[in-house]
Amino acid sequence: MLLVFLLSLLQEVVNIATEIKNRKNNNLKIKWYEDSRLYTAFTECSIGIIPFVSVSNEEIMRNFVKEKGSKKLNNILNDVTSENFIETFWKYFNAYPELKDGLDDFAHNYIISKVQSWCNENNIDFTLDL
Repeated sequence: MLLVFLLSLLQEVVNIATEIKNRKNNNLKIKWYEDSRLYTAFTECSIGIIPFVSVSNEEIMRNFVKEKGSKKLNNILNDVTSENFIETFWKYFNAYPELKDGLDDFAHNYIISKVQSWCNENNIDFTLDL
């Protein structure tokens, strides 16, 4: 009985994956999930919402510092653990002038770039609904 259920579930997953792959255009939306601190790109299909790729706040902040921060600041923040990173980032954000401008624009562009790369790597036709 369990085997039959698992096989039917697997077939449904294959059907959904085929539906998504065969679409001429997956209209992706990006949503912020406060509880998990993630931006997630998703599409809707016959059974509901299917998440494609997620980008964390920490990932955005770490890459922002790599691009905009000094070598000294990068060395400091590279050693900060994930559990302390966001709080530490905001402390340095207020203290280092090079971090003052551009975080919102960087985050927006980083998320779009990440979603585009993921879709291209997985051969998924898409448009972003921003």
